[in-house]
Amino acid sequence: MRQPIVNVLVIAALAALAGCVTKQVIVQAPAAPAAPSAPAWVNQGAGAFKDPGVFYGVGRVSGIRNVALAYQAADDRARAEIAQTFSSYMARLGKDYQASTSAGEPGKSSEEQHVEVALKSFSKATLAGTVIIDHYVDSASGMVSALCKLDMAAINKSLEQAKDIPEKLRDIIRTNSEKSHDNLSAEEAKH
Repeated sequence: MRQPIVNVLVIAALAALAGCVTKQVIVQAPAAPAAPSAPAWVNQGAGAFKDPGVFYGVGRVSGIRNVALAYQAADDRARAEIAQTFSSYMARLGKDYQASTSAGEPGKSSEEQHVEVALKSFSKATLAGTVIIDHYVDSASGMVSALCKLDMAAINKSLEQAKDIPEKLRDIIRTNSEKSHDNLSAEEAKH
């Protein structure tokens, strides 16, 4: 009688350990495709570009009648996407419950399960040099999309040309810019 209980406990412990070492991959569902005439970045997001040292963010918003507010929200979401590239905190909580009960009659059982997942995401970054370079409005859905660009080489070049900025401050900004790019490249190399 004790052996089956020990076997169940060993299996449960192995399952718990396996759950601790598995890598969770979170995939965000793509936005609904826009019209075929939309620019590539509207449907492909930042993946539409392959420029080294340049970061892109795409922000989308729908259901806002106030045009100025819709554009501002899309712009902010595009900047937030770039910020998320540099710094993100993710927390995930998963709960899983399963039960199977049979009452003596072979082949008949009562099954139940409950699965719950909670996900929290937080990004914080100071973005200097981000520029909104394009907007697109889908005439069918009214969705406003904004494209934001952060070009590290352009930032470094403008720092070289800036005469009003003290040399020490230029060096700090340049160093932080290069450090951010190197950190992101190192993080990408891990995956």
